[in-house]
Amino acid sequence: MNGQLGHGQPVMSSASPVPVSGIVDAIGVDAGGAFACSAHAGGGARCWGLGTSGQLGQGSSDSSDEPVDVLNVAGAVQITAGDTHACARLATGAVRCWGYNFYGSLGDGTNTSTPLAVPVSGLSDAIDVAAGYRHTCAVRANHTVVCWGAGSDGQLGNGGQSDSNVPVPVAGLSDAVQVAAGTDFSCARSSDGAVRCWGKGDGGQLGNGAGATSTSAVSVLGEGAADLALGWYHACRAEMDGGVSCWGTGALGVASPTTSNTPVQTTLSGALEVAAGDAFGCALLQDGTAMCWGANTSGQLGDGTFTSHPLPQATLPF
Repeated sequence: MNGQLGHGQPVMSSASPVPVSGIVDAIGVDAGGAFACSAHAGGGARCWGLGTSGQLGQGSSDSSDEPVDVLNVAGAVQITAGDTHACARLATGAVRCWGYNFYGSLGDGTNTSTPLAVPVSGLSDAIDVAAGYRHTCAVRANHTVVCWGAGSDGQLGNGGQSDSNVPVPVAGLSDAVQVAAGTDFSCARSSDGAVRCWGKGDGGQLGNGAGATSTSAVSVLGEGAADLALGWYHACRAEMDGGVSCWGTGALGVASPTTSNTPVQTTLSGALEVAAGDAFGCALLQDGTAMCWGANTSGQLGDGTFTSHPLPQATLPF
């Protein structure tokens, strides 16, 4: 409907993968609320889909059903998309963000939305970045984590519940290698495979068995994570042995339960990476296939149907 498939065709939804127009050298891609972005081998970035909050970064609030260049970004090595804002991590370690900024999710010290990328204040050594619904987090070179934007549910992890338009440190983290951001919660993965989460937890999103919100990082039960992804109300990890486990509410990849405040193991094996969206999840396997599960009313599982599945289904080849 908003052009987020990026193929330039007047098609509202597709139940199978379709190629994004003109993208041949992507090194990273991420999907936001109703838009998506990619980072490219030459250091540029492109976005497509809904643009009414400036989230395409093209200098206007226009939407586009084909990729458009993000302005004011050079040397991008990673891209991340939230609900209505996006950020790029540059090779220098700086981070630039654009789009909706009422809660300070752009991190530039203002609450002014902009369709042009602006630098995140005081951040010059990021090694990973993740955009959530209305907040953003980054891992610094010293393996600490900082977050900025909406904080009413503790998703900034600094012990408070206030918004911040500049990065604030997440308390108690000193060995992070990856960060992920969901709707109102965040998680970080450590070098030893441990995962810690903070923010809203009433749906089990924090995975620590408590089912309660926390303004500071708490440990997800179990270890051995090799990759981490957060959706709207759930989270998943690809494990070092190739398995996948999920926790929270919605797309856990199992027939039951549908809500769990501790990780539940799926039947998947050989997983390398995981991804999560609004009530669905996916895993990339070692053989190059993708398996997805959860809500499918818009064809987000890519299996050729519009039928939702609680268990992983093979995505059609692309």
